[in-house]
Amino acid sequence: MRLGGERYLVEIRRSSWDTVGFLCGDYRVVRRGGSTYGVYSPSAVLLRARGSPRATIRAPGSERPLVVRLDKEDRGFASALAEFINLVQALDLVRAGAEWVFSEGELAKLQHLSLNVAGAAKLWERLEAESFYRAERVVEESIGGFSETVARTEEEGFRLIGLLAKALFDSIAEALSALKDLGHCGAYLAPQYVYGRALEGACLTLLRVLVRESKERDAGVVWVKSSTSTISLRGRNLAKPLALYVGRELLWMTSTAEVVTCEVWCLEARPFPTPLRLSYLSTFGKSLGEDAASVLLSFVDRGGSLAPLRTLERKSRLSDKVLERIFRAMLKHPRMAR
Repeated sequence: MRLGGERYLVEIRRSSWDTVGFLCGDYRVVRRGGSTYGVYSPSAVLLRARGSPRATIRAPGSERPLVVRLDKEDRGFASALAEFINLVQALDLVRAGAEWVFSEGELAKLQHLSLNVAGAAKLWERLEAESFYRAERVVEESIGGFSETVARTEEEGFRLIGLLAKALFDSIAEALSALKDLGHCGAYLAPQYVYGRALEGACLTLLRVLVRESKERDAGVVWVKSSTSTISLRGRNLAKPLALYVGRELLWMTSTAEVVTCEVWCLEARPFPTPLRLSYLSTFGKSLGEDAASVLLSFVDRGGSLAPLRTLERKSRLSDKVLERIFRAMLKHPRMAR
């Protein structure tokens, strides 16, 4: 859903950078021995233009996955949990000193989560308002506890991901325990609402902290994905610019900020220009997309893709063979978030 915006073209030239972070991840929902697991493979790197080391791995991909036992095969929750992990990775890169953070994907999955939570809340409130309002208060308290953990922790990299994932599931367990005496209707509706609302609250908490700490450190955070858009350059007198920036559109709004999207066309790509869709929070400033595009040009290869993200994608890919290795290792050394 697009809420309006501006359409214009700006020529983009490559700009210098000092520290840039890239992140991505893969996940699979797997059933083993009667249980359902979410297997997550976060991958992140911090790059420096000068000094040593030039590259620091912050999350190692499939070499060190995060395995979470899920109460049921809820792929919507599993997908949103992947976005939660990406937000944690972005926060870690900002805290590590990245002046730019580029996350593969888009924020739209958080919008889908919010819509699902709103639907579950509306149904419960209509059927049994009293128990719903009680659950709402309980979940809000659990989210407050998660917020405190985010603020005070000094963990970094993969340890930060594991810590905050555990804090999230602990808050869900505490909320469900506090609501275990609900009647039949409330007991049936509580799990879906509590899981979704707690995860939504945790993601919005991370977004707020990410925005605050990024602005304190003068850093920018941008989500990047490939686009299938087309563009006409007929009649334009272009002196072979490296790229074109196609102006902003308001995509959707969160309780934290508006989400803005734009496109970057790398004209050096072969065999034809391919667009990258950037999305970011409006609190970072309207010109963030143009500034981010000029930095990204240092990392676009001749095929039009971002070389660091392509490398991270390979490191995080969860093939069937990799999953078998992970579950064999779990028999000896379980890595469970809860």
